[in-house]
Amino acid sequence: MKTSTLKWFGIALSALAATVAASASAVQMRTLTRVVAPFPVADEAGRPFDMPFLGGLDVPRPQLADIDGDGDHDLFVQEYRNDIRFFENTGTAKAPRYEWRTDRYQDLEAGEWYRFVDLDADGDLDLLAEQPFSNIRFYRNTGTKQAARFEPGGVLSDTDGQPLFLDRQNIPAIVDLDCDGRLDLFIGRVEGLVTRYEADGPGSLKFAFLTDHFEDIEIIGRGGLGGPGPSMRHGANALAFADFDNDKDLDLFWHGENQLGDLPREVGDRLLADGLEVTVLQSRGTFYQLRVSAGNHVCTVDLVADPVPPVAAPHRINLQGVTITVDDPHEILVNKLCALLGRAELRDLVDVRGLLASGGDLKRALAEAPRKDAGFSPLTLAWVLKDVRPKALGRLAGLSEEEAKDLEDFKERLVSDLLAAGVPET
Repeated sequence: MKTSTLKWFGIALSALAATVAASASAVQMRTLTRVVAPFPVADEAGRPFDMPFLGGLDVPRPQLADIDGDGDHDLFVQEYRNDIRFFENTGTAKAPRYEWRTDRYQDLEAGEWYRFVDLDADGDLDLLAEQPFSNIRFYRNTGTKQAARFEPGGVLSDTDGQPLFLDRQNIPAIVDLDCDGRLDLFIGRVEGLVTRYEADGPGSLKFAFLTDHFEDIEIIGRGGLGGPGPSMRHGANALAFADFDNDKDLDLFWHGENQLGDLPREVGDRLLADGLEVTVLQSRGTFYQLRVSAGNHVCTVDLVADPVPPVAAPHRINLQGVTITVDDPHEILVNKLCALLGRAELRDLVDVRGLLASGGDLKRALAEAPRKDAGFSPLTLAWVLKDVRPKALGRLAGLSEEEAKDLEDFKERLVSDLLAAGVPET
């Protein structure tokens, strides 16, 4: 009896295990499908929401385009990097009705922005997008006007074969502004200017440089919201053309941006992919501070979205085949003077000394610092610095007695220069 009982008990356990395994397998095989309107949802007044579970939008980048060639505009919206949401217009051109189709249109790698345009002049829409970091990726439509299919086509280049450069997260505009059959490409720059290129010919993927100062436009207004001080308008931007006043020509729209967006995450991903350790020390919409380390080697990386335009245009340099933007020394000097006013740290004082020793123009920097900080004045900075003790702080920071004294002497000279600069000329 005992052996028989154990035998049947073993069979029962085996059957139970098989049932559990089958159930687990069924659960693992089950797939989830995103639905934005699974059932009706209404507000307090009984008005229904069209897509109640879409998830909401924070910084949407929309574009209307007739992607299926049916004579009405479909809607595309980008919220995150590489995320192009597609809403098909199932209504008409005069009475549109948009239905969500996907959050990742054709799984395209679009980076931070995208633009639909017939770039190769074959009658259907192609796609331009960000090529990280700071180039323009081209997707050719190898399908038809009614059934688009996008394939990678490289990056846009100038007539010398060099990839076109645009400052990161700046969204260009591409239109045939002068109606000559050749597309014009407009790129907003961080210094508030607009660069214009024109296609080498109809359907060409090469663009000739025309100007870095289109129509003498400068987005560098100083008065913000009707008051004194620097404007919140600055170089990170999106450009768009449209006939706003119905006079049968295209008007230009410039939208400024002062957030870092996905840049901190992308930088962190790149650093991690290279085997570095990354720790976020501070995180805000306009400022991120990262601690990056490799073994005993450590550095701090600051990511800043500057809400005001630069006082000096940055320089573009080529480093091992990659174009990067480097601040002008005068821009750094102005920023360091403003930093001293806000925090009076020893490192900023050291930087100001070095910048002035290398030929920096203190008088010019003091005159332009209020464009960065409306509360800046030479006398205010002198008042802040008079209580700073570089000699004592220098010793704590590991400076020699001579180095600490030299920094103390520099501070005293700087305060004297600030007091002199603050006296009105007669």
